[in-house]
Amino acid sequence: MPLLSTLLFSVFLTIAFIPICSRLALALDAVDIPDARKVHSRPTPRSGGLAMALGMGITVVLWVPLDPFARAFLASAALILVFGLLDDIRDLDCRVKLAVQVMAAVVLVAWGGVEVRSAGDLLPAGMVLPRWLGVAAAVFVIVGVTNAINFSDGLDGLAGGISMLGFIALAFMAHEAGDAQTTLLSVAVIGAVFGFLRFNTHPANLFMGDSGSQLLGFAAITLAIRLSQAQGDLSPLVPLLLLGFPILDMLAVIGERLAVGRSPFVADRNHFHHKLMRVGLEHEEAVFVIYVLQAVLVSAAFLMRFQSEWLILLFYSAFAGAVLVGFHLAEGRGWRWPRDVGGESWMVQRLTALRESGLAPRLSFRAFEIGLVALLVATWAIPDGIPWNVAAASWGCVAALGAVRIARQEWLGTVLRVILYLSIPFAVYLSETDPHPGIPRAFLAGYDMAFGALVLLVVMTLKFTRRHRGFRVTPMDFLTIFVALVAPNLPDARVEALNLGMLSAKILVLFFSFEVLMGELRGDYRLLFRTTFGVLGLVGVRGFL
Repeated sequence: MPLLSTLLFSVFLTIAFIPICSRLALALDAVDIPDARKVHSRPTPRSGGLAMALGMGITVVLWVPLDPFARAFLASAALILVFGLLDDIRDLDCRVKLAVQVMAAVVLVAWGGVEVRSAGDLLPAGMVLPRWLGVAAAVFVIVGVTNAINFSDGLDGLAGGISMLGFIALAFMAHEAGDAQTTLLSVAVIGAVFGFLRFNTHPANLFMGDSGSQLLGFAAITLAIRLSQAQGDLSPLVPLLLLGFPILDMLAVIGERLAVGRSPFVADRNHFHHKLMRVGLEHEEAVFVIYVLQAVLVSAAFLMRFQSEWLILLFYSAFAGAVLVGFHLAEGRGWRWPRDVGGESWMVQRLTALRESGLAPRLSFRAFEIGLVALLVATWAIPDGIPWNVAAASWGCVAALGAVRIARQEWLGTVLRVILYLSIPFAVYLSETDPHPGIPRAFLAGYDMAFGALVLLVVMTLKFTRRHRGFRVTPMDFLTIFVALVAPNLPDARVEALNLGMLSAKILVLFFSFEVLMGELRGDYRLLFRTTFGVLGLVGVRGFL
């Protein structure tokens, strides 16, 4: 299962490198200091880009065939990363950064063969761009989008989230087209961003820095151009939709700066996320709104990937016009997001009343806990057979749980989390690829639907919880729900046949749900311990029957 392995390797490697890179950032003084233009209030390490690069890079070397394109991609990405890190430490001149970006793009074009050869219906039928023009266009677009993602990195989780949504669509389209290399590269980046975002959700403990934002922009546009130019049926304007929101943000900001006679490279507070906060949205609300807008564009890119370039251009123009007019009217008329005197909206007041009543939290949490435990049992019960090595590992986990339960109960939560996170991918993989032939189809359909119900129970539990510490609802949860609910249902028969979307979705839902449950249990792991102990014991027995 190379796709699943690529995703998991990238996630876990990135998470493992984050504390190391954070300490390195503090030692090198690569720290973002708050000022009047920024929205964070405390010094924050800018080493997330390095952690993502290591998680993604090691995974790519392990799983992706290193042909000339892959080598050029890694070499140019390394160039972007190194100078991005220098910028995070010393604040390089914008001309130096631009020169390095051009150099990296030239390496990619000359060595990796990334060019813009076709503009589809925008040019006369059969017309191909001259090579010199295609090379120049590729360098221009790569540098432009690299800076667009860099410009968008102004709120916690923003640049990572919108990039991740774009890479998800890229991975699906590449997989559909049979481009295994672009698929694996996209999945590796998705894993790295997903691992990073949990540390970058507001209030962030870590920033990706210029090294991370430039790397994401560079990787996204490179893979988008390569895929759209290599596939004859895929529209060459697909990259415009995938990365259209940060592109629009950058163009609007540069236009406003030039209109008042300022340098386009002098930072200000006129980005879309700043404007959303000026109309009264909180930090996380502004990020969520932009996620939704980016999800609209990403979904349109997938659905319109085979449509006329003129239709795509018309859709994007209408989208861009609506966004720009909306911001203009909001600022011109002084619109404010409706809130009460205390700063809360009507919906928040109703949710607060339900939460304080105590009934809703108890009911939602109990349904969530029982539903999650039942889903775990069903996942291990579905496979037709259990490989001997999985059975042996299950017995080892049972022994570890028993020893900790007897001798070191204070370690029980940590050991349970490690065992669940290691066993869930195997359980889901076996249930998807080798279901018992005697299980009715109706049961399997209900089992799949149960994951969607579980997501809703998680959201309800988080909305009603009265805990002030631990797991919280964040805009990143939108990304998780997007992957979990949208990805498996995209109209792609090839993906459905290989269960890629469903596999990833189920694993993410279970990871996400157990993270919430462990926080809500407040140390009372009795039911979870008994269930995990019993289920893994039965898995061990089945494997040796």
